[in-house]
Amino acid sequence: MLFQLCFTCFCRYSLLIYQQPLGKQNGYKLAAEIYREDKGVKADGYKAIELYAQLDNLDDKEAAMNIAKLYENGCGRLKANGYKALEIYDDVIRQGKYWAKIHRDFGIKSPKFEIYKEALNNAAQICLNNNAGVRPDGLKAIEYLSALAENNDMYAIREIATIYLYGKAGVEPNGEKAIEYLAKLAENDDMEAVKEIAEIYRDGQAGIEPDGEKAIEYFIQIIQRDEPNDPFASPSDALNAIAQIYRYGKGGVAQDGHKAIEYYSKLVENKDFSRFVSCKPDDAFLEMGRIFEEGCGAVAPDTKKALDFYQKSADLGNRFARTGIKLLELLDER
Repeated sequence: MLFQLCFTCFCRYSLLIYQQPLGKQNGYKLAAEIYREDKGVKADGYKAIELYAQLDNLDDKEAAMNIAKLYENGCGRLKANGYKALEIYDDVIRQGKYWAKIHRDFGIKSPKFEIYKEALNNAAQICLNNNAGVRPDGLKAIEYLSALAENNDMYAIREIATIYLYGKAGVEPNGEKAIEYLAKLAENDDMEAVKEIAEIYRDGQAGIEPDGEKAIEYFIQIIQRDEPNDPFASPSDALNAIAQIYRYGKGGVAQDGHKAIEYYSKLVENKDFSRFVSCKPDDAFLEMGRIFEEGCGAVAPDTKKALDFYQKSADLGNRFARTGIKLLELLDER
């Protein structure tokens, strides 16, 4: 109780500091934070905005951003108003374009450039997520994010790719546009983006027709990169994906049991036992056993070879392989 009383007195005393000539700017900041964060004094967004406005007049570089955030989130009796927040973010962005050009031309990162980027990102999120009563507008969000992308902001590039891939905030899914932006990430060694492109071509997403050959091209990039502990770029997962394309004849690729076995064998040889992978050696042996049990393309059914691969899988503890052995043995007895 005593601590709370002392803290409240301190906060109220702090509200008087900004009236003093000495340390006026710091006083404004402290007082604004007290009103903004409900520190011993009831939160009041209007009073906080009054104080931040004084800081803005003193050329405080963060004052406008703080006012925008108050409108975005609401504070005390100040209700959230996303459109007002966007208006202020737009003004910050307009003023920051000069510093963005300085960064692009000379590689100089000023504090005002960082604020410019934050304003673009915050504005984009308001438009994407129906924040503070703003109607979702994916195209407007892309406009903000594109300004960040011009400055090689990888997060913004991924956000744009996601909007186009899944069709967010009123934007129609557009696989070509999604791949265009994912390719920019891939150029910067983002293996997650490479995997996403491969999966788009493999499965056919966002208007893109399945294309097994292109999918294989991108999965091979992951194999060549050889980062077994990267959950987004496991060579074993890529080998498994290619094997399945050949096994089931996906995306216009002819069903080819020999090719499937070739890639499953490479998976076993890869010895990638990372906890991230979805297909481990025992799984690969199991799949090869099934290919020989069922037949696949030019690979004819061969019970003996199927049993051999099932046994290798079972030796590694695969229970499905043990079941496969029992079933084949029962069939053989008949």
